[in-house]
Amino acid sequence: MASPEVDNYLRIATRDWIAAEVLIHPKVAQENWGFQLQQAIEKTLKAWLLLKNEQPPLTHNLTVLFQLLADLGENVDRYLPLEIFSAYAVQFRYDDAGDLPPLDQSHWQQEVHQLMAHVKSQGG
Repeated sequence: MASPEVDNYLRIATRDWIAAEVLIHPKVAQENWGFQLQQAIEKTLKAWLLLKNEQPPLTHNLTVLFQLLADLGENVDRYLPLEIFSAYAVQFRYDDAGDLPPLDQSHWQQEVHQLMAHVKSQGG
C-alpha cells in the first residue's frame, strides 16, 4: 500500500500531465508544455523513489533521479529518453530556447503516461 506522500506525488504528477496535455496547442510555446511535462516526470520519479524507501532529493534534474533509481536496482532504461526534459525545469524557462527543435508532443505525453502507469503498478 502506498504512503500518503507517494499518493500525493502521483496526484500532482497527474495534474501536471493533464496541464501539459492542455498546452499542446500551436499558440503555446513548447517550453511551457515541456515544463509541465518535466514536472510530471519529476514527481513520478520521486514517488518511485519513495516506494523504494528512498527519500527523494530536492532536485529538478531527472538524470539524478533516474540514477538513484538505477542504483537501487530499478530498471529505468526504458524511460531514460525522458531525461531530455530536465532542461525544461529551469533552463528553458529562464533562457530563450530560440531554435529549440520541435518535439512530437503526443508521443512524449504517451511516454510519460506509461512511466506514470509503471510507477502506479509498483504500488503507487
